[in-house]
Amino acid sequence: MYTIYTRGACTECDAAKRYLNENDVEYKEVYLLTENDIKEIKSFLPRDLAEGMVKLPLVFDDEHHFIGDKIDMIRDHQHKLYNTFDKQSLYNLLSGHVCSVVFEKVNGELRQMKCTLMEDNLPEGYKTTSQTDRSADNFLAVYDLENDGWRGFRVNSVKSITVMD
Repeated sequence: MYTIYTRGACTECDAAKRYLNENDVEYKEVYLLTENDIKEIKSFLPRDLAEGMVKLPLVFDDEHHFIGDKIDMIRDHQHKLYNTFDKQSLYNLLSGHVCSVVFEKVNGELRQMKCTLMEDNLPEGYKTTSQTDRSADNFLAVYDLENDGWRGFRVNSVKSITVMD
């Protein structure tokens, strides 16, 4: 869960909260009311940020490590988290979303695939369980939307995942 520090009349704060909400990311909001609130926040920011002007929103992860003050930083952090998913977590994510998955092929090349396991996006008659149950522990079969067919990747070869919907 993230902690996001915000202030009123802040379009960047609103955009960050909207991004988190749209991507079903849990967060708690701490609303900064005064300049003293911002001074207090500076005490646990990285030194280079604490010495300058503080831009909002400020986002921290569940261990209170500073993530950043821009939506791109939140996205990057989320992609790093996705890279640590196990097969079941990847399956759960792809069952609810269309994603762009970047993985390393056996020959060392990187491949990007727009894929899903959402039943609404599969051709008639396909069920995700029949494709994933037969796969080895380190392999996940997914539906490649651009090539209109079943493909797969090794779970430990995933470099990044971007939720596209």
